[in-house]
Amino acid sequence: MRAGDALWAGWRGVVLQVHEARRSSNLLVHGIVQPLVVISLGLYARGNADPAYVGQVIAGATALSLWTVVLWNSGTLLLRDRMAGALATIMVRPYPLVAVLLGRTLLVALTTIVSNILVVLLIVNVRSGPPPALPGSVTMLALAALAAGSAACLGVLLSAVVVASRGAAMVIDTFIYVIFVLGGLLIPVNLLPAWARWPAELVSLHHVAVMVVDRRIEITPLLAVLALSAAYLGAGMVLMGAAMRRARREGTLDLV
Repeated sequence: MRAGDALWAGWRGVVLQVHEARRSSNLLVHGIVQPLVVISLGLYARGNADPAYVGQVIAGATALSLWTVVLWNSGTLLLRDRMAGALATIMVRPYPLVAVLLGRTLLVALTTIVSNILVVLLIVNVRSGPPPALPGSVTMLALAALAAGSAACLGVLLSAVVVASRGAAMVIDTFIYVIFVLGGLLIPVNLLPAWARWPAELVSLHHVAVMVVDRRIEITPLLAVLALSAAYLGAGMVLMGAAMRRARREGTLDLV
């Protein structure tokens, strides 16, 4: 696969996702309404919240919103293509499918982060009290870019899992509840039993949220995010290749 082909395929994936996003309410529901409700409830539960608590609620709620959008949007990209009868046409194109997926999932992640930023700015300007303890603008932009790239890699893996598995709805439900409780996004890891804390270490967005709460980029969580993102992408490529070979061999590509 040449680099030029991969970049072109990624760009066409972005264009394709722009057209699809116009007909979807996922971003509105999970990228705007969900973080607005979760942050508001989290702050309402503690009337005189200190800036550190407010920053923790914002970091967890935005990471949870990004995870939800990636799961319901990026994770089901190829499933929707299959249901529309377009998956076979996409797979026989000469350009790499993973590059197309990466472009689509990256756009999903970036639009979600932008919507979350707008929600946070609204809440910060409306609520009374001291401003939340959040990183500076440069650090925040760097962490946002890191989260977007990691979420894009995760979206490729989720797409491959959904295509490889016939129980797509069960797969999505499992990812939702397990990560909501054990992912270390909204519920701090130190509130979980010691034996239930290890799954959060496998969630890259958890490490990003930790750096947001700490208000600095640290080497250990940064390396964890980079390593997990590479693992997501690598596993997604391997699984996608296996699913494509099986579908072509068995002739089951267009079956839902």
